[in-house]
Amino acid sequence: MGRALLGGYYFCYFAAQAAAGCCMNLYLTRTLGFSGAQMGWFYGLSALVTAAALPAIGQLADRTGRSGWLLTAALALTVLAADRLRTAASLLSVLLWGGAWECGRSSCVALADRIAMGACPAGRYGGVRAFGSLGFLAGGLAMGGLVERLGVERALFPTYLALGLGALGCSFGLHTPLRPAERSKLGARKLLSIPAVRLSLWMGALGSVAVGSLQPYAAGYLVERLGASERVLGWNTLCCVVPECVLLPLVSRRALPRWGERRLFVVTTLALCLRCVLYALAPGAGVFLMGSLLYGLSVCSYTAVNLSYLQRNVSEEQYAGAVLVSASAAALGRAAFGWGFGAANEYWGGTGVFWLLFAAAGVTLPLL
Repeated sequence: MGRALLGGYYFCYFAAQAAAGCCMNLYLTRTLGFSGAQMGWFYGLSALVTAAALPAIGQLADRTGRSGWLLTAALALTVLAADRLRTAASLLSVLLWGGAWECGRSSCVALADRIAMGACPAGRYGGVRAFGSLGFLAGGLAMGGLVERLGVERALFPTYLALGLGALGCSFGLHTPLRPAERSKLGARKLLSIPAVRLSLWMGALGSVAVGSLQPYAAGYLVERLGASERVLGWNTLCCVVPECVLLPLVSRRALPRWGERRLFVVTTLALCLRCVLYALAPGAGVFLMGSLLYGLSVCSYTAVNLSYLQRNVSEEQYAGAVLVSASAAALGRAAFGWGFGAANEYWGGTGVFWLLFAAAGVTLPLL
């Protein structure tokens, strides 16, 4: 029952994130008239708020053992903030509710992954997490047609809110507390003294940018710069998620036991470099979609590989804190990328963002 609810949660949650990934940049630019610099502030400040909050949430989850209740609270915040973002009129209110939305949805990912890693037998996390990939696929494909028929605003927010409420309903079945003996009394400083945790923070930041920051920008680039129709957004989601659905269970069950986390980090980082090059040099939608086929490897690195690496290198009572600290580093990565995105978009044109991430991935390879 617990794994079925986890699968339902992942499906609804990531279908909602697909809706946001397809349309949020288009909403900010077309409906609100944001410039590249303003979008950089939106994503950068939102991520900074998240980075400040997540370590405290992780410590609270470890100390209380109530990850499920915290997940429900984070989902409620996400739904409320999305509804308020829909009616926000000023730049300040957009930034305020954008920060709350980003904080809530980032907490949801980390808390649900913590619950899933505890509920699933070894090697089974990828199979449960693949329901999220299916949800992302369904949401992305649906949004392509909905945006074409209804427009960005009328398609984005009703869809996001309905799916968010579905995930919220599933979360009430995930409230099984940890045993008291598993609850941590150790702080974030102890975690950061572990070399494996520090590497995980960097890989979490890189993976989060490759999955959470690059893809929404890529969707806008595909429509605004390459001249593709909104329906192509559905094909882009298909190219991203179908390989992901295959790779997540395969990596969890076979590749991780055989190759280990660090070798897989090398493979996924090389794939990210190639993906950025294809995006930057794409003359049209066809080559761009070829780059999106590599998206699933970044998801594997950010989720199954990084979570396994943390689980193997920290104690059980520190695990929720480690996952949330890694998520905080991921938020900082998105903040840095957000401001870098604004600068790259303003001064170097659309492809500058892809080269920025290519450079970050290239610097990562010697660390592995």
